[in-house]
Amino acid sequence: GGKKIEFRRYKALAKAMTAITEGVTPAGNSLTVTTKEATVKQYGDFIQMSDVLLLTAIDNNLVEAVKLLGHQAGRTLDNGTREGINPGLRYREVINAGTNVLYAPKSDGTPVTQRTNLDATCLMTVPLIMKAAATLKGQNATPIRDNCYGSIIHPFVAYDLMQDEKWEEWNKYTNPEHMYNGEIGRIGGVIFMESTEAKIWEDA
Repeated sequence: GGKKIEFRRYKALAKAMTAITEGVTPAGNSLTVTTKEATVKQYGDFIQMSDVLLLTAIDNNLVEAVKLLGHQAGRTLDNGTREGINPGLRYREVINAGTNVLYAPKSDGTPVTQRTNLDATCLMTVPLIMKAAATLKGQNATPIRDNCYGSIIHPFVAYDLMQDEKWEEWNKYTNPEHMYNGEIGRIGGVIFMESTEAKIWEDA
């Protein structure tokens, strides 16, 4: 109810390293909760068509309009989820500005530690994905589904990744019935969703 939505995050408990005494109730612990609020807003569009157009046009413009509006809605939602409801709060940009970044090495194995050192040989590979997943697991990051982490990948990067022989072998037995809409595969504990709204650094 209302025009506000509230998200809550529960802080993980520290390890219980002190032995308890038989018959004595320990002091116990308490929940630590962080709350975030957002304002709910509506977005939408429609296409105007006259009755004459609908009755006389050769093409089924109503069907075409529904397809166009559906596609527009999908891209709008996709972009809005990453950009944030408030234009001043671009959540995708906040996440991408983070310092916990893993860059693809160069083709000769040279490590890359900053974006300006990337070149055309720095492609996403299966070993890089598995390294990223291992890093997340090592930090006790919570998976999103089926004990897997989520990755939003641009079609251009997906093209590079699918050239890896290990990708094809890994996804040979993936059950499409259990895929997300837009999911192109899973590997090394990571689910890949393809989107043209994925972040692109121009001329970087």
